[in-house]
Amino acid sequence: MVLSLISPVGSDFLKDFPGQNAINSDLIDAYAGPCLTSDALQSYTPALTASTTNPSLGTGSNLLLGSFYQIWDQIFVWAQFRFGTGHSSGSGTYIMTLPFSVDSTMSPSTTNGASPILGNGNVWDASTISGRSGVTVALRTANTVHFQIRYGSGSTTKNVDESGPIVWAAGDGVTFAARFKRLP
Repeated sequence: MVLSLISPVGSDFLKDFPGQNAINSDLIDAYAGPCLTSDALQSYTPALTASTTNPSLGTGSNLLLGSFYQIWDQIFVWAQFRFGTGHSSGSGTYIMTLPFSVDSTMSPSTTNGASPILGNGNVWDASTISGRSGVTVALRTANTVHFQIRYGSGSTTKNVDESGPIVWAAGDGVTFAARFKRLP
């Protein structure tokens, strides 16, 4: 009898191919199963700084949150900050920390427009929808990111800083999502 290597021999499409496929799938299930089902979303507290003078989030509605999910060496991260009452916008490019250092094969840069893009996000203007802007999340150092807004045809970018793209007020901030390979 000759088994077809194209058609599965059971009801599980991935595991029930003859021979090696079933063995490989069982090995992956045994190794990865616990990683994929038992590692819950974890939280971290990012630091918010600026390239010249650090901002102060103020009180009340201020917010500084981060969370991440890890699958082997891949990190999926979500973070945000919001200014509260009595905040100080600081000066210079806004910078936030990541929960892990990025693999050294990436080439971080502080030069506007020259950094690898890890994800995207938005500038949140609490007072009006028209003030909200999409941003890219750029790798600044091995464990920090900054935010860039692309204007017009995409040839010009601006870093998000104390001068905007909006006039910062209580409730305003940045939310982002990124994905990267961590250092081993």
